[in-house]
Amino acid sequence: MIRKIGILAISGAFAQALNFFLLPIIANLYGPEEYGRFSRFFSYFQIVLPIAGFGLPLAIVLVSDVKEGRRVGAASIVASGLIAILIAADAASNYDYLLAFVVLFAAFQQIGYQWLTRTGYILAMSMLPLTSALLMNAARIFAGKLVGPTHEVLILATIGAYGVFAIITFAIARRSHGMEILEFNGAASLWQSLKKFSHFPKYRTPQVMINTFGRNLPVLFLSYFTTSTATGHFALANAALGAGVFLVGNAFSGVFYPRISRAVADKDSPHRLLRKTTLLLFCMALSLYAIVVFWGPVLFTIVFGLEWRQAGQFSQWMTPWFVMALAARPTTDAILALGLQKQFVIFEVAATVLRMAALAGGMLTFDSPIGAVATFSVLNAVLYSALIFAVHNYARK
Repeated sequence: MIRKIGILAISGAFAQALNFFLLPIIANLYGPEEYGRFSRFFSYFQIVLPIAGFGLPLAIVLVSDVKEGRRVGAASIVASGLIAILIAADAASNYDYLLAFVVLFAAFQQIGYQWLTRTGYILAMSMLPLTSALLMNAARIFAGKLVGPTHEVLILATIGAYGVFAIITFAIARRSHGMEILEFNGAASLWQSLKKFSHFPKYRTPQVMINTFGRNLPVLFLSYFTTSTATGHFALANAALGAGVFLVGNAFSGVFYPRISRAVADKDSPHRLLRKTTLLLFCMALSLYAIVVFWGPVLFTIVFGLEWRQAGQFSQWMTPWFVMALAARPTTDAILALGLQKQFVIFEVAATVLRMAALAGGMLTFDSPIGAVATFSVLNAVLYSALIFAVHNYARK
C-alpha cells in the first residue's frame, strides 16, 4: 500500500515540477493580459469539473459487482450529457459551449481513472499525471507559437489537450479491464444507480464545488472588477506559489494519511502525530516562502521577465496564505480520518462567504487589486489557523 502511494506521489510531484518549469515559457509567450483572460475561463473550467457525472464515478471503486460498476459509469455519462445540454442551452458566449465539452470530457476521464483505481493498475495511474502535464503544456506552447499567443488560442489548446487526455485515460482503462466498462440497460437501471449512490451528488459534489469555487474566487473577482493584466499577475503568482504547496503537501500526505487513519482505527490518540507533522510543515513552509516575502518582485522579474514584476508583488502578500495552507495539509487529511466531513462542508461554506467579503472589503478599502488580495490572504491564514486549532482540539479528545 505504502509503495503504491509513494509511486503515485512521486509521479504527481514530477508532473507538478514539469508544470512549474514550463510556466515561464508560457508566461513570456502570452503575457499578463492574455494570460489573465485565459485564467478567468480556466477558473470556470475547474469549477465545472466536479459537476461531471454528479460525482458518481467515485462509486465505481466501492461496488462489489463489476456489472454494477459499469452501470454506474453509464449513469455518469448520461448525467454529464444532461448537464452539458443545460450548459449549452444557457450559453451566453462561445466559451460556455466549450464548457459543455469540458463536462463530457471530464466524465470519461473520471470513469477511466476510477476503473484503473479499482483494478489497481498503478503503472498506468502513475503515468497519467505526467501525460496530462505534457499534453497541456505542449499544446499551449506550440499553439501559441504556431497560431498566435492569444487567450482564445490558449483556451482552445487547453480544452483540446484535456479532451485527448480524457480519451487516453478511458482507452487505457478499457484495455486494462479487458472488457467494456460501461453498460446501458435502460432508464430504470440508470435511475437505480443514481438513487443508490445519491450521497455523491448530494454531499460530495457540492463540497468539492464549493472548495473549487473558493480557490478560484480571487481570479473571478479580479477579472470582473479590475483589469485582465492584474488578473494575469495574480494567476501566475498563484500557480508559482501553489506548486510548493502541492509538491511538499502531497509528499507528506502520502505518508501521513495512512498513518493517522491507522491510529484512528486502532483507537490510538492521533493528536501527537498530527501536532508534530503540522509543526514540521509549518517550519518547512516558512523556510520555503521566506525568500518570497523579501525578494518576490526580484525573483519574478528574473524568472518570468520584467513585465511580470507585479506578480512578485502579489506573491509577497500571498505568502501568509500559502504558509498556513501547507501547515494545514495534515489537518485536512485528518478530517477524513476523523469523520469530520459534514463539519468541514459547513466550514467551507462559511469560509467562502468570508473570502468574498474580504476581497470586496479589501478592494473598497485600498482601491487596488493588491489590497484586495492582501486582505484575502490574511483572512485565509486566519481561517487555516482556526481549522488547525479546531481539528487539533477534536483529535486531543
